[in-house]
Amino acid sequence: MYTTKEEENKRMTTTLEKLYEIYPTTASIIPYKDWVIVASNGYKGTEVEIYETADSLEEFENFERRFDRIFQEAGTFEDFGHAVKWAFEKIGE
Repeated sequence: MYTTKEEENKRMTTTLEKLYEIYPTTASIIPYKDWVIVASNGYKGTEVEIYETADSLEEFENFERRFDRIFQEAGTFEDFGHAVKWAFEKIGE
C-alpha cells in the first residue's frame, strides 16, 4: 500500500534534541507534559506542529524520548501566540 506525502508527514517521529537542531532559533519549541508544540515561520505563514510522546518518561530522559507528530497546521494564524493557543486547545489543556 502506498502512502501520500501528507500521510507520511503526519507520521513523523523525532526527538526533542532533533527538533532543536531542525528548527531555527526564532521558532518556539515548547515541551509540555507528554507533548511538544512547535511554532515557526513557514512559506505559508505561521505554522504549528504538535508532537505526542511515544516513550515513557521513566525509560528515557526528556531529550531522548521519541515524539510522533499528531497535528500540523500552516498559514492560518496571525502569530506564534495564536498558533500556540490553538495547539493547547487541540490537546485539551
